Amino acid sequence: MGSLSQYFGESPVFSNAKVFASSGSFVTPRVGKYRIRVLGPGGSGARGGAANNGPGGGGGGYAESIVQLAGGVTLTVTVGAGGAAQTVAATNGNAGGTSSVAGSGLTTLTANGGGGGVTSTSGGGTGGTGGTATGGNLANFAGGAGGAGGGIGASTGAGGGGGAGSYLGAGGVGGAGSASTAS
Repeated sequence: MGSLSQYFGESPVFSNAKVFASSGSFVTPRVGKYRIRVLGPGGSGARGGAANNGPGGGGGGYAESIVQLAGGVTLTVTVGAGGAAQTVAATNGNAGGTSSVAGSGLTTLTANGGGGGVTSTSGGGTGGTGGTATGGNLANFAGGAGGAGGGIGASTGAGGGGGAGSYLGAGGVGGAGSASTAS
């Protein structure tokens, strides 16, 4: 992996950052180098119940590129939705959607959402898998897996969600829920 100074000299400067919270498009205003970062959404945790636990959802993947683009290039930005929360007891979580940036002169960057937590009647269940990423020329990191649920019953803790990947590396694994007994 190259350093930023390899691309920009000793003092990289990025101006006019554009952040998308929903899908849309961006037209490059001039010829130049563009830094593109794509983050996938997280999956939702499973909903626990009297005989089920609630493991956490996985974190989204992360892709990053620096590319030379001509002026007037339209980039299509897709922002995936996070996994929908569960409202029914003893139900698996939902996977997050897919985020991407595509356009002429650019390898499509894709960051997949994390998987939903999977509930279980015989232990901690399984945290959702971390989302993957492709297309980045600087980084393609996976999100962290969701943490396992704490056990069975209403007095146990839910697992934590996995961390999202970032330019610093892959996301961390969510913490496991705590198990407790009634006294």
